[in-house]
Amino acid sequence: MKIKTLLTSALSFLLLASSLASPVYAGTPGDGDYDKKSRSVGGATATLVHDTVYSGSECGMTAKAVYTGTANKKMDAMGFSYEVYSLFDQENPYDSDAASDSDTSRISAVSKKTDGFWKSEADFDYAKGGSTWSPFSRIYNCAENPGVRAKSLESDQIPQPPSNDNIDYFINLVENYQEQTKSNKKRSLSKSEKTDEQDIVELFFRDQEQKLKEYNVKLSDIEIDGQPKDLTNIKDFEDQVTGIQFDNTNESKLIKVIHFKEIEATTDEKTFSVLPYAFIDQTNNRVDSGFITEEITKENTEEEEEEEEENPNLKLSKIPSKARTGAYINFDMFDDKPTNQKYYYSKNNDWWYEKDLAGHGDTVWKLKHRGSKEYWSFTAAGKIIRYKGN
Repeated sequence: MKIKTLLTSALSFLLLASSLASPVYAGTPGDGDYDKKSRSVGGATATLVHDTVYSGSECGMTAKAVYTGTANKKMDAMGFSYEVYSLFDQENPYDSDAASDSDTSRISAVSKKTDGFWKSEADFDYAKGGSTWSPFSRIYNCAENPGVRAKSLESDQIPQPPSNDNIDYFINLVENYQEQTKSNKKRSLSKSEKTDEQDIVELFFRDQEQKLKEYNVKLSDIEIDGQPKDLTNIKDFEDQVTGIQFDNTNESKLIKVIHFKEIEATTDEKTFSVLPYAFIDQTNNRVDSGFITEEITKENTEEEEEEEEENPNLKLSKIPSKARTGAYINFDMFDDKPTNQKYYYSKNNDWWYEKDLAGHGDTVWKLKHRGSKEYWSFTAAGKIIRYKGN
């Protein structure tokens, strides 16, 4: 997608009223080309739906893309831009537009024409109360999936998608990175097989580079946090690190999850935490990336300093050493799926974390252990910022 910055200043803005009418769409999700996810932004639940509808046969070349952003409370600002590409011209979008609005809880559009639909890219923005969520969503026509044939055309009439822009390419690139970052006992990779960390970063965030610059974040500042994870045979799920909830139409054989380190970014006026992320969903034919920001206010900083004075180490030594890395929770050591709404420590079921329903001071989770009333509160990125004793 060519760069289109909807939130021209993440520090102070109200988006102009939408230049598009917001059509009502009441279709059924496409087969394997559907993206729906949500997360909390400034105390509201923001949701995006990126879908396709077919005027001919399903998974055929007569598709239009549907874009919808909603929230359960009015957002300070909400918007998106989109581009739709054809298999018959893979370099230039045949349809593109943008919509934006302020003080709203809904915004939507449908692409205007069909032309051998291959993929759709949508760049969303949500902002409320100093928090932003900027998800980038890419879906491919399910005909692009090797396991599905387009029904409206003969197979020899369908051009092949480029080798470096399809689901298999994304998956293979991440798998190469996973392979080369394993122990020294791994097999030797050829130069052509190797994937650098920055190759991954460029792949997922080049379309959002301009928006990241608004926070003085460069692509070279983004670092992968630990090994990418593989989720297999999974449908709906919530990612613990980002708080993003995925609502899929089909169970996916493989979802690759790439977490990145939280970045503290300072502009001329304010300081933000910036948390990038990326996902690849093989079955639902979808690639997601984006970043989440939270404004770090002076009041929050002073509060944390007071807490550090009262609890210099936040009693971190009481937490199992493998359950954390410094002052951060090690999510890899906890179950991916909750049991009785608790994510249990894989080494010892006496420890778990659960939702922080109060959500004080930007905390999302509470770490607890059996037989005690004490707990630690931590952010979506896993940073432990508060300890409560018995």
